Amino acid sequence: MDALSETACDVSKTVKIPLLRDRHTHPFLYASWIDGLNLHRVSARDDALSMIGNREAKPGEILIVQGWLDSKFELSASDLEPFGPTAVFNLSLHGLVMNEAARKMIEAELGAAGNWSDQAWYERNLRKILNAFAILNGNADRLRRYFQWLHEEQGVIYSEEMLLAGEKEIEVFREADLLHRTRFWCSLEMWHSLSAESKQLIDGMKIFADGALGVRTAAVNDPYDNGDRGMLMYSDDELVQLLTKCIATDKAIAIHAIGDRAIDQVVHAVADLRTETSFRNQVRIEHAQLISLETARVAKESEIILSMQPNFSADSAEYSDRLPQRYLLANNPFRMLIDEVGFIPGDDLIFGSDGMPPGATEAVHQSLCPPFPDRQALTIEELVAGYCDASVFAADEMVEVTLP
Repeated sequence: MDALSETACDVSKTVKIPLLRDRHTHPFLYASWIDGLNLHRVSARDDALSMIGNREAKPGEILIVQGWLDSKFELSASDLEPFGPTAVFNLSLHGLVMNEAARKMIEAELGAAGNWSDQAWYERNLRKILNAFAILNGNADRLRRYFQWLHEEQGVIYSEEMLLAGEKEIEVFREADLLHRTRFWCSLEMWHSLSAESKQLIDGMKIFADGALGVRTAAVNDPYDNGDRGMLMYSDDELVQLLTKCIATDKAIAIHAIGDRAIDQVVHAVADLRTETSFRNQVRIEHAQLISLETARVAKESEIILSMQPNFSADSAEYSDRLPQRYLLANNPFRMLIDEVGFIPGDDLIFGSDGMPPGATEAVHQSLCPPFPDRQALTIEELVAGYCDASVFAADEMVEVTLP
């Protein structure tokens, strides 16, 4: 570690870095929610409900409230009934509560009733649920405003779309003149529904292998505080079959895997297919938070790119109520990946935010001052190599972050 990374948490220091190239986020979804609320900095239930009560959605829309951490306070659907159509999303997006008015509107968009109390149902339908919320509120004006906010206030110039909502989203990006500021990833199901023209804009296929730590659905080997071990979306054979179909598209493949059990399954499936078929599609694992040393070595040998979020190092503090101590220590093991296995930031180790939250401030702070610096910290040079944009968009533009 260099001197900056070792001392940055001990003194106030201003850091200047190039604008960020966010390699994992959901710009259309977050743009559609730009006129809603964010509870990321709210710690009390009464404060959250007061904020919600003072904001109304436009007619025909749902008030979206994001950034809720249930480790800070609980909310229920009944808490939201006094308000207009309102949905409150867990910070991870893998859980929500909403009132009856919002439920009716989103089920009309989905075209079907939802089993909202069943977390397994929610996880298996996550893509469709989030896309329905995005389509309901999304438009070109909000997308322009969101990208302007990212650039001017968060220091982000480029945002990869990891959850394409369909032809409408592409049309909105085109209308907003922002196609050059993103890359599109979609599910295999979505791929088959797209026009030939739209398929030309798709960089890769997106697969979910497990859920999220916040709602205890990321697939782990050691149980959560409630005894559960999360959920795998596919059996080993089902995952191989899906990967094989994705390979046939000749597109890159991005696989969401957070828990060690899911990461092990994905890495070994890809490694076996590399050996058996010699396929050359680029493969990324998204998040890879609880990757082990042994599995990281297999991933490196199998030419798997790790697409990770420095801001998720905060999970080691925020989810201490539900994760075993060894996972708090193992989360986002950047020093192991770089120093012991040889992953190279900007090459086979790339960074994004997942929008939780986006921006340079959280990226720099959690890179230099994570809960466990000896295991999680990145140097400024590593952060810049893996996260920043060296393209013609803003080659000379810098963003300034002051550390606390």
